[in-house]
Amino acid sequence: MATKKITNSSSIPPWGQQPIVTKPANEPGSNTVFGQYQLHERLSEPESSPVYRAFNKELGREEALKFVATNIDADTSERYKHELALLSSLDLPGVITVYRCGKDKDEQGREWTYFSMPLVKGDTLDKYFQKKNCSLKEKLDILKQTADILRGLHYEDIIHKDLKPANVMVSTNGQARLLDLGIAGIIGDDQDQDTYHGTPAFSSPEQLESQELSKATDVYSFATMLFYTLTGQHPFLDDINETFLAIKEKCRRGQISQLEDYIPELKGQVSDLISKSLSLEPRLRPTIDEIFSVLEKLTNPAPTLKLSLIIGDDCQAERAIIDRVIRNFKVYYGRGIDLQTAYGFNDEAHVVIALMWNKAVFMEDVLAENNNASRYCLSKMARMPFFQMQ
Repeated sequence: MATKKITNSSSIPPWGQQPIVTKPANEPGSNTVFGQYQLHERLSEPESSPVYRAFNKELGREEALKFVATNIDADTSERYKHELALLSSLDLPGVITVYRCGKDKDEQGREWTYFSMPLVKGDTLDKYFQKKNCSLKEKLDILKQTADILRGLHYEDIIHKDLKPANVMVSTNGQARLLDLGIAGIIGDDQDQDTYHGTPAFSSPEQLESQELSKATDVYSFATMLFYTLTGQHPFLDDINETFLAIKEKCRRGQISQLEDYIPELKGQVSDLISKSLSLEPRLRPTIDEIFSVLEKLTNPAPTLKLSLIIGDDCQAERAIIDRVIRNFKVYYGRGIDLQTAYGFNDEAHVVIALMWNKAVFMEDVLAENNNASRYCLSKMARMPFFQMQ
């Protein structure tokens, strides 16, 4: 075995010696210069495809470079080509596009094939939540952005097939970006169902079984990712790094935890929706549109408008009329507004609706029994239009 000679010289202190950088055989490594690029640190996880932060000397900007390994098999090569073609053809907000595909040699004469993309400065979804100590509302907002990006893909009949925290990048200003479309596919295209691609802990049951995939596949993975990033726990795994066979077996059981057990604030519609999204049967899962809609209501609740309803005599006929008025009010004024109605005068009301049988009767007479209510309503009415229903 070859040994490295150690120089014991007092003229070169330990902190003055240059660290030895081992360059991986199938990727250039940090500080490599080739073509118009100067490589810096590796951005992707060790087990992922090599992606580096690079400086484009010709354009004077930083980019992200993804490299195609030199000794890859034919299947992996096709996946790279597929991703490049798909990214180049898409123009969707939140999906990373491709600047160019290139092939250049470094100082040692080694040739590298790569494609360059915009550099998103930030962290992956799970790391962003941890570093920023995000509130529940902030987390839900970023997950809503991710769902919206996924909606764009589904509108184009594209399924991602590898949704996980590491494939969602959150920029420093809190904007989500969806990465790695290497195994994404168009619905209806021939799929290689004999070969599994993806991340087992976030894969759907049909994906683990190498069955036909659909948009419901992404819904399952998104729900798993949402559960994991919000709670720090997987819906049914104690360890997300368990073996493929162990994950497959536990997935088959369908024994999932409830989101509300970890986050009581999400009890009800959100928790129920996530449980449905994790159904073993794809047809029982909601669409990504439905999930987005619920997250949208949570993060951007509709403004509240309080209606105070005043009627002369509490009889069935008068209530029927006032109900019709409210229905019309909702049609013309209530879109995007949370209407709260209550019979009787309420000094917190934004709008007062009074039902009068005789249009000759003045409002002062209708409200005469409550002087405070009268003064309050009349002061408001002086600044409001008066609507009369024949």
